Amino acid sequence: MLRFLRRWGIRSRLLLVAAIPVTLVTLVLGGFSTWSRLQDNQRFLFELGRTKVEHLAATAGFPLYSGDLPALERELERAVGLSGVQMAAVLDADLRLLALAGEVPRPLQLPQGAVSGEPLRPGSRLLVFSLPVREDALEVEQEPLLPDAGGPAQEDVLGWVYLGLDRNSLAARERTILFTSLGVAALLLSLSILLAQ
Repeated sequence: MLRFLRRWGIRSRLLLVAAIPVTLVTLVLGGFSTWSRLQDNQRFLFELGRTKVEHLAATAGFPLYSGDLPALERELERAVGLSGVQMAAVLDADLRLLALAGEVPRPLQLPQGAVSGEPLRPGSRLLVFSLPVREDALEVEQEPLLPDAGGPAQEDVLGWVYLGLDRNSLAARERTILFTSLGVAALLLSLSILLAQ
């Protein structure tokens, strides 16, 4: 290594010494930037799933309340038509399946209760979001809370809405982020090495 440096002039040696901190800063900032973009991507998928399941719960409320299963199935088909949605299901208050749409893994074992973004099974490509459909969401007028009421009355659950998002889209975005970040870091490191010569 010393023989290699002896062939370089003083200018090249100084540029090499200056390039070392630049390289370290590039690696640290590039790593942090990549990590934060990956976290943002995952947060985006969870927010997207939560928003879509909230919308589905709102649109499925009246068909569930009225017992209109064909309308409920149409709402589920519309939900599955959205990008990234692979499966949608509605269960009644006793967790019996009422309607189902999309690519459904067999056997279907939906998580019980309120779940937000859990994998359907370990290693599954579906993230399942669920939300209860409440009877009070259908009321137009809300009674104001009395000061001595002690909080809202217990809400009646009409059923549950489940929505499955495909994790493959998340994996594709993560690969794009990684390759882009690695490409930019390699370009900056190459540039710093070229400047050092």
